[in-house]
Formats: sequence, structure tokens, C-alpha cells
Amino acid sequence: MPAPVLTASARITCVHGGQVILFPRQTKAFCGGAPVMCVPDLVGAPVVGCPVVPSPSTKPCTTVVATLPGSFSPHLFVDGRPAYLTTLLALTAAHPDAGFDAATVGRRRAGVGGRARVTIARIAASHGDPEARRVQALLHLGRLVELYDRGMCEPLPLYCDTSAAHAAARAAGRDAKGAEAAARKVWESEWDFPREDSHPEHLLVLGGALPFADLLEAPPCEEEEEGQGWAADEPTRFGRYARRLWDGVLECETLVDR
Repeated sequence: MPAPVLTASARITCVHGGQVILFPRQTKAFCGGAPVMCVPDLVGAPVVGCPVVPSPSTKPCTTVVATLPGSFSPHLFVDGRPAYLTTLLALTAAHPDAGFDAATVGRRRAGVGGRARVTIARIAASHGDPEARRVQALLHLGRLVELYDRGMCEPLPLYCDTSAAHAAARAAGRDAKGAEAAARKVWESEWDFPREDSHPEHLLVLGGALPFADLLEAPPCEEEEEGQGWAADEPTRFGRYARRLWDGVLECETLVDR
């Protein structure tokens, strides 16, 4: 379940793709089953797997030195320490005049040939004046908080990889049936290859490994899942929540293979 705060289950990398190892210093406050990361938990966190080759002018990332202003909440505290927030949106909302960009470097995405070894996902600063950027960031933060609040009341039909695959297929121009077919491939395990239907959290909440068709049975709730930000062309509750979470990212994300 996505949350507006950073937790120990998050995956954070340096700009070169090395992974930041998260060690929460508190075990009282949890979000989505994982401890909330609070200031200054990130400072000093080790970075492993940075691929930069040491040389007289370069060296691999090994430690988080500092975090940027605006990366933590002025309102949410755990034992007197502010919690870290979803960074890009929080930074943009707090400092809209700066025009922040975000980039994530990962393994080459599936289906890309040639000599590319990595895929870079980049979200550029939104266009418009600072106030327009602030309003847009607050809008998306509000939707994340809304999804989090709903998820604290009931298990939502949101599944990390499967929902993302559905939303990405729709963003690529496929209709609802085509997007569902793409999501099905990500959800359903094969005899020799486990997929998301076998993840422990889904087995616990759903009572076992369900076929993908079962995820599509629930229709959208009238009034509660309609209106601005809800994809009216999605016939299932699963599809609407996938789009609610991912459409904002997919509208402004660019992918480059290198």
C-alpha cells in the first residue's frame, strides 16, 4: 500500500543505482507493516552496489551524507522526530521555486535490446510558475494520503507490480481488456516461475493464491470512486485504483535506456 511517509521497506538508490540500506531507529510507528523512517535515520546509511569504478577523480557512493530540506514532515513526529516524506512531491510542495527533478537508475527494462544495460526513469520539474508546481504537488500528495487512509479501513485492490502493469498498458494506449491481459501475466504464477499472486502479503489478505479473474470481480463503488482523478473508463475497481495511483507518475515520467 503506498504511503506518504518513507518506511524501512522502501527501495532507495544513489544516482548510479547503488542501494541504500535502511536501518530505522524506532519500532513504535509502522506504516504498511514497516517501521517509519525518521530524521536522521537516512544520514549515515550505507550504500552498497554502487557501480562507479574508483579512480583519481571518481569513487563509488558508500554513505548517505545529507538529506535535502523539505524531505521530512513538519507535522508528523515519532518520539519527537519528524518522519521522512515521499521526497519529490514533498520537496516541490515545500520549495516550488526550485523546480526539482527526480531520477531512478535500474536494470534494463524488459523488451529492450541493443547494448543498453540500465534504464533511467526521470520525472522533470513540472511546467508553470512556482505556485502551479506547488498546487500540482499538493494534489498528488493528497491522492496518496487519500489512498493510504482508504487502505487503513479495508484492503484495497492495489498490487505493486500488477497494478503498475495495468496502468502502464493503459498509458501506452491499450484498452481495458488489453491492460488486463498485461496485468494477468504479472500476477499469475507459472509452474516454474512464481509471480505476485504468491507474495506472502497477498496470500494473507486474500486467503490464498487467487486467479487474476477474481481481482476483477468487484465493480467501482458509486460516488466514492468517481470524479476527478478516477478513470471513468475503467470497468473494475482494480483498474480504477491502479490508475488512481499510477496515472500521475506515468503522465510525466520519461524512460531512457543506456
